[in-house]
Amino acid sequence: MSSKTKSKPNTKDKNKDKSLPELSINYHQIKDSSDTLNPCLAVFPLNYPSLEVINTPSETQWKLGQNRDRKLSSDKSILGINSRIIYESRNKPLQNRNQYVLGILNRKTKRELDLYDIEAIFNMNQKIRKIEQNKLIKESIDLSEEDNIGVNKNDMMAQLGTAKAKRQAISSQENIVQENNISSINIIKKVLQKKAEENDKSKNKEELEQNQLSFYKEILPNFDLETKDVKEIFEFNSVIPNEKVKNIDHKEVLKMLKKNGEGLEKNKNLFSDFVYQFLKSLVPKINEGKNLSNKIKYSIYINELIKFYFLPKTIKETPEKLKQKFTLDEEYIKIMMEQYTKIGANAQRITYIKTQNLILKNIYHIICLAFLINWFEFDFTSLANSLRIDHKKMMTYFRQIGCSFKNNEDKTKEKNTIVKLNAPLKLNLKQKSEKKIK
Repeated sequence: MSSKTKSKPNTKDKNKDKSLPELSINYHQIKDSSDTLNPCLAVFPLNYPSLEVINTPSETQWKLGQNRDRKLSSDKSILGINSRIIYESRNKPLQNRNQYVLGILNRKTKRELDLYDIEAIFNMNQKIRKIEQNKLIKESIDLSEEDNIGVNKNDMMAQLGTAKAKRQAISSQENIVQENNISSINIIKKVLQKKAEENDKSKNKEELEQNQLSFYKEILPNFDLETKDVKEIFEFNSVIPNEKVKNIDHKEVLKMLKKNGEGLEKNKNLFSDFVYQFLKSLVPKINEGKNLSNKIKYSIYINELIKFYFLPKTIKETPEKLKQKFTLDEEYIKIMMEQYTKIGANAQRITYIKTQNLILKNIYHIICLAFLINWFEFDFTSLANSLRIDHKKMMTYFRQIGCSFKNNEDKTKEKNTIVKLNAPLKLNLKQKSEKKIK
């Protein structure tokens, strides 16, 4: 639909020049037409681009799209792409659209004005294209160095930003202080270097502590670092299952302890010095009628662990053949094989290898069971002698798990031979434990 109207001339203008023709206004109103497109408005809030760039088809390609959904038929989008920037926007229907019309003055008569409704208003968003495609910016800005990120941002804002952003970018560039002009730059560098070294040391320390904690988890029974009850520190079930301890036959040993331990003296050669001294200390309590069966069973297993400790590093015998060297049945030998050996790489026959860590695990399991049967405090002299370990080295093993020492009341013993397990468990995470055993 098209209509023509004539404007009423101003009375003052009429008095001035009656010869001027009246201005004709042609209002073109188009409705319900899918094949006719009214003009659109594009607004550039960030920075109005050069007319040559946006009006030249070889520079910028424009595309207008319309939503095919009937409910959003008035929803349109526009896209403009050139070598440097992408312009894109989506029309918001009914938003200020009726506030604008486009007027075009007739070039020939210059007294006719054609008015058209605005179909859509686009608030253009500007995006810089990928750096590898942006040759114009790449020539003036070097983005290859991470240290220049702030400078690159200022350069881009100086070229593409708003007037205010350009002023801020230029001001920032002018106020840059060169490193050579800082009198105390060497001091600053030393401070930063020292700080970096401290951070590296802290990181290395944390890594070493984590590695050392993993090492303790490998050689100790399962443990709890938080508990304050010394009885709850270690899970002795991880050394030998509880049901296996219950099944240990201790009747013969119990008979040896009766009648003031007469049978123990006759069978002294069956036990290591540590287990013999421990069983001997139980004789008075057995005479009093106390039930110490569980402790006797654990001492029998400790005796077997000490025997296993003295086996060669490469074990060629099967558990069936090793049974001759032990008191307990084959099932207990298999438990020790699983705990303290690994299968060797031998194609001809199966061998069992005792690594340094596994040997150390054998020692610490003996130590932890020794604490258990001795109410977590005992004289370690006989244990060190049974394992043929130097007393100073044995004390090192105890210190690694935070034990304390005191003198034995027996003056014939060396100083600081009584060792006590403390709660909570304080592992030495500062340095690695001694791994070399033999």
